[in-house]
Amino acid sequence: MQSGLPITFRSGARAGLTDALLLGTAAGSQRPDLIGPFNLQFTPKPGGTPPNKVTNSGLAQPLVGHFGTLGRNAARINGLNNFDWVLSKPFTVTERVRVQFQAQAYNVFNHISFALISTGARTLSSPNVFGYYDGTQSEARNMQLNLRLIW
Repeated sequence: MQSGLPITFRSGARAGLTDALLLGTAAGSQRPDLIGPFNLQFTPKPGGTPPNKVTNSGLAQPLVGHFGTLGRNAARINGLNNFDWVLSKPFTVTERVRVQFQAQAYNVFNHISFALISTGARTLSSPNVFGYYDGTQSEARNMQLNLRLIW
């Protein structure tokens, strides 16, 4: 088990300016303003069209030339829960030869862990993908059987 990684949100381009701080820094380095309770859910909800998460997030674009009020690493994405099990039974064939049977199961409970939110999905200037995962970082349940000859 692993906790989710902290992520920092950016405000993105503002009024057509990629450097809205006017400091000559990297594009999109400005943080958004926190104008209400921070309300951003990362747990995906099945079915339907994805809602616009910028609207009710409590975040807004800061004025041109002003720093945003949202702090660094303000949220954590969903953590990683992965259970792998191995069951093993050795059998003695002769004094020097053994056979070992193993049943291995990876991601036993078939829990999906979503990948890190891409940089484009962390900016307020792209509301159609803001706050959404763009993939998974875990595979589906996988089971295999092994038979080993040990001499």
